[in-house]
Order: sequence, then C-alpha cells, then structure tokens
Amino acid sequence: MQHEIYPVEGMHCTACASAVERKIAELPGVTSAAVNFSTGKLVVQYDPAQCTGDVLAETVRKTGYHLGALEHPGQASAGEGGLDSFQRSLAWRFPLALSFAILLFLAAMAPMVVAIPEKFFFFMAGMQILLLLPILAAGSFFFTGGAKALWHLAPNMDTLIGLGAGAATLYSGFALLFFDRPHLYFDAAGMILALVLLGKFLEAGSRARAGSAIGELLKLAPPSAIRIGDDGKDTVVPVSQLRTGDRIRVRPGDAIGVDGTVLEGAAAVDESMLTGESVPVEKHAGSKVFSGTVNHTGSLVVKTEATGSASMLGKIAAMVETAQSGKPRIAYLADLVSGYFVWGIIGIALLTLLVWLLAGAEFSVALSFALAVLVVSCPCALGLATPVAVVTSIGRGAREGLLIRKGEALELFDKVRTVVFDKTGTLTQGRMVLMKILPAAGKLTETELLSICAAAEKPSEHPFAAGIVQAAQARKLKLPEVSQFHSEFGRGISVRIGAFDYAFGNEPWMRSFGVASEMLQKNIDGCSTIHACRRNASGEGAVVEYLGAFFLADALAEGSRQAVATLKKMGLQIVMLSGDTASSANYAAGQLGIETVFAGLLPDGKSAILKQLRMESSNPVAMAGDGVNDAPALAAADLGIAMGSGAASAIESADAVLLSGSVAGLPRLFVLGRKTMQIIRQNLFWAFFYNVLAIPLAAGVFYPLWHISLSPAAGALAMTISSITVVLNALRLKRTSLDRL
Repeated sequence: MQHEIYPVEGMHCTACASAVERKIAELPGVTSAAVNFSTGKLVVQYDPAQCTGDVLAETVRKTGYHLGALEHPGQASAGEGGLDSFQRSLAWRFPLALSFAILLFLAAMAPMVVAIPEKFFFFMAGMQILLLLPILAAGSFFFTGGAKALWHLAPNMDTLIGLGAGAATLYSGFALLFFDRPHLYFDAAGMILALVLLGKFLEAGSRARAGSAIGELLKLAPPSAIRIGDDGKDTVVPVSQLRTGDRIRVRPGDAIGVDGTVLEGAAAVDESMLTGESVPVEKHAGSKVFSGTVNHTGSLVVKTEATGSASMLGKIAAMVETAQSGKPRIAYLADLVSGYFVWGIIGIALLTLLVWLLAGAEFSVALSFALAVLVVSCPCALGLATPVAVVTSIGRGAREGLLIRKGEALELFDKVRTVVFDKTGTLTQGRMVLMKILPAAGKLTETELLSICAAAEKPSEHPFAAGIVQAAQARKLKLPEVSQFHSEFGRGISVRIGAFDYAFGNEPWMRSFGVASEMLQKNIDGCSTIHACRRNASGEGAVVEYLGAFFLADALAEGSRQAVATLKKMGLQIVMLSGDTASSANYAAGQLGIETVFAGLLPDGKSAILKQLRMESSNPVAMAGDGVNDAPALAAADLGIAMGSGAASAIESADAVLLSGSVAGLPRLFVLGRKTMQIIRQNLFWAFFYNVLAIPLAAGVFYPLWHISLSPAAGALAMTISSITVVLNALRLKRTSLDRL
C-alpha cells in the first residue's frame, strides 16, 4: 500500500472537499481517503497495482478541481501558510468586489433619496449593470465552480451562491426588458457576492492560522549551517546540501539545522520545541542533538545524521500533517448532513418561490425570499465545525510536545474513562536508584562504603551496579583500584581492594561468606537490598566483617505522582501493569495512589489485560507505555500513548506521543482532547442552530405574522458571520490553558 499526500486546488468550501473525498474513496484499490478543506490536502492510501497518481489526478479533475504535485508530508506548509493560488487570489477579489458593491448599492438607493426623473430610469439601471460587471468577474468562480459541481451531481456552497446571484441578475435583466420600471436586484446580486467574498477572505486567513503549526515547526530549522571542510575551514551552506557524515559547527545562539551526534564541545541546548520542557539540556561529546533546537551556551561540532524530512523535526511535521486530515467519529454526522444539505436548500428555495406565488405575492417578492434562502444557508459552518478545530488542536499540541498522530484520537481523549500505565520507564524512571545506605556500626562511614562498593560494581552490567555507580558519581567520589573481580549470576560479586576481599550481593551470597543470618534482616519496603562484607585477604581463617546494606529501588518518574492525582481528579480510573514482582509493583502503586495493579506480566499478558479491560468497559481504554514490550498493549488499547524517550516500536504503535518522555504531560493531552471536543460540539450546535433559525426566517415563515424577514444581502452577511464564528471559536484552542479543564 502507498500512503501519499497531495494538495487539492480550487476547493472553495467543505462541500468541495467532501465531493473530492467521496470520488477518490470510490476508486478501485483505494483503502482510505481524507480531504481536509482546512489544509487543502488529500491524504490517500491505495494499492499501486490498482490505482496510480494519474488516476487520482484525473478523478479530481472530473470532479471539478485540480490535484497538485505529490508532497513529502509537511513540505508545503511552511511557505504559504496552507493557502493555494485561489485562496491567495481573494486578496484582490474581495477588495475589488467590495469597492464596486458599495458604489452599486449607492446607485440603487439613489432613487429613494433623490427624485430622479423617469427618463433616467434606464440610465441608472445601465449604471448598475456596469458596476455589477467587475463584481461578477471577481466572483466568477461561484458560477463556474457551482455549475461544475451541479453537473457532477455534487452541488456545494458555490452552487447556492451562484444560483442566488445568478437568479437575481438574470431576473433583473429580464424584468428590465419586459416590465415597466420593475424592481431590480442588481444591487442584491452584487452585495451577495461581495459579502460572501469577504467571508471567504477572512475564513481563508483564519484557516491558514489554524493550520500554521507545520509551517511554524519547519521554520524552527535554520536554512543554513556552518560546514567544516576537510581542511578545517568553515563554510556557510544551505542545510539541504548537507550529507550524512558532514561536520557542522554550532555557535552559541544558533539553531541546530540537523539531527546528529556531538563530536566536540559542551553546551546547554533548548529542546522545548521537541519536548515542551523549558529547561536547557546539557550536551557533550556523544550526545544526540536535533534539528530546530537552539544552542544557548558553548560551541559544538556535530556530525550530521539526518536533515529535512528525515530529521526528527521533519518526521514530527509529517505526523502532524497526516493527523490533521483525520476525523473524529462525530465529524461523520456533519459530513452526512452536508452531503444532502445543498440539495435540500435548493428544494426549499424552489418551494419558497412556489408557496409565495400561490399565496398571491408578486414574483419579485417571492423571488426575494427564494434568493435569501439560497444565500443564507451555510453548509460551510457545518463542514468547518470539526476540521478547523482538529487542525488547530493538533498544531497546538505539537508546539507543546504533545504529538497527536491521529485526528480520531482527540475524540477518544474525551471518551476514555480508564487509563492503563506500564510501570517501568513510564511511572518510574526505569533504572535502579540508590535510596539509602545503612553502614554497620563502628565499621566504615557511608561515604567510604559507597566508594568501595562503586569501585567493585563498576565492571558489572547489572542494573543494581549502575545505580550504585551513578550515586557515587553524583557525589564525585574518588574510587579505589580493584583487582580479582568475580561475579556470580543472581547472587553478587567479590573483589580485592587493598588488603581486603570484599563481597556485595544478596542474602544467600553473604551467607556463603559466613555472614550470620541475623545480620541480614534489614529491609525497606519496595527496595531491593545489596549487602556488603569483607575479610582480610591474608588468610582463609580471617574473620568476616559485615559492613552494611544498600537499598535500591526503581524511583518514581518526575511528575508521575502529580499526573496520576490529576487524572484521578478528572474522573479517570487508573490501572498499573508491570513485568516486575508483585511486591515492587504494589510498592510503586502505593506511592502513586493506584489501587488496581497487575504484576509479573509478559508482553502478551499486558495485551490480554488490555483486551479484558476493553470488554468490561463501556468506554474506550487508554494505555501509556514506553518499552518494546509495551507495543502489543499499546496496539491493543483503544488509545495508545507512548513516551517520546521510549522504544521506536512503542511510538509507532501509539496514537499519541509525549515527546518530553515524561508522563507529567499526560493530563494536558486529556485536557486538550476534551477542550477540542467541547469546541467541536459548540461549533456543530451553532451551525445547526443557525441554519434551523436562518432558513425559515429567510423563507418568510415569520413575515405574515410579524413582518420579519431577511433580504438576500442580509442573508449573505449572516452566512458569512456564521462561517467566521465557527472558525474563530476553533482558534480559541491556540490560547486556551491546558493546565485545567
């Protein structure tokens, strides 16, 4: 299967996007197709043996639009803010139409203000026609696009506006030829086109701001870098010319243009654009750096490993763009309604015309009501309700290190009531940390005991050894020389340091050296224990001295306690899964306030638990994990959330990624999802409410009793306000706080 992204040009409303999506989805070999009007992109997956790019292009052309060149995800979004050539043309179409519409309105209103002799009636009518022509030129796409859509039996908003403005113009011309001083609608046609162009102009700008996240991300990467030649000379070159293995110099204050490894130097690098964490990260030889991050202090020499779309920044942009084309399930309700909406409006307009004529109204009055129905209805408000909110939300998350890989996940964040956590590496640090040292009375000090143990454990690859050595390094202890290192799997190690033989390990290992059992009873809940003893290296009969104990545990990850507490306050049930022993898992769960724990699980066991929880719950179940062994469980969950510092397989299996690698950001993901769905529901309510109220008002339902109605021009203005309201409401997601609901 091929997964590709194409720009689609010529789409003027969400009904256009729906028509293209429907036609592409019907092609043989196409397994999925999504057209997002907000981004102007088609994301399609198809079997190349049954379908080709040429077939896709021809299908889009027959539908009345144009398929652009195949894109690498995210590549086009940085330059034009997501606007195609038509949308950019609104910058001249709207001012032209509005200028002449104002003059046309004044010419039409003149006879009501100033007494104009009857002989000048046709002169004034001719002036209105001349003033209308530039407006018709500016809005010509309403007629051509609307006619194409109607020809393909997929009428859209252009069809409604084209019918409304066209009917007003044609009727006025006909009446001018055959009736005596008829009521003319040239001004109504001009105002309809000008006001709808105003709406499209404002809407295009708003949608560009909503979908600007990819452009903002890609602009973080500098266009050039300082390449170090083989002769050691520095040359400024475009990043696009860098190749794997090239060395670049990164000065203080410079943005890093590549993914790579530090060869020389030390610096503090701001990685907030990737992780959302504001504290700079220390980098030194061997450290990884990423495109788009900023070097705050120090100078670095970096070996290039990836640039452009192959970099971490490029991959994130690709994920964001693909995700923005996804649809929550609630969006399909709007799509279903929009699919029949325009046909329904055309029918209501014709019915309005007929009913008013049968009621004895003049044709011009009946036509006015019918025209108002055509232009007041707003399929765009319905169609924009979901995609603009999705695009804005995913962009907001990406800028804060909350990467949502599927648009559908936003709805799941709102519906999930159970969150399952992997323990190690997610809720805990995933490494053993020295918690406490208890030296035996009258022997060695804590510092002396730690330095000797760290020296002994340094050659070992055991996780406990790493915890001991890291504790010694944190205290900057000087380690003694070690000889005769010996290790026994599952028991411990022994070494010679100076005049003594030392042993470090578990209780059975200590007893093998002659340590009495009563001296080995020290323990701390949730901690693993390493005991220490020594004897004089001079002879077998030397007395064994018990030196004390080290207590290590997989410490809680920073922010995990607060994250769990916040999620519980949000009404979510928390479950912990672990491959660790029951005692270790229960201890960590107790610290976090988690009541439901499953321990001693292999990867398939975690996956089985997820399936069981899904069967028992009426709501979706989320899973957060980081390791290779979490990938099956993440895939089995309704909503998989991976830590950005975790294994690639876990990230690929997930629907969302916390780029910081910290579970502390998880509540913010849930808040973002819930607020997005709140905005979508508000938009859908407004869109439905507006049309339910506006269409009867425009049709004159309330006119006989209260003389309340909408003129065609007022209807066009109301329709414009409706679309803009929905977009502006969605844009609130750019500024809303994610720290509280």
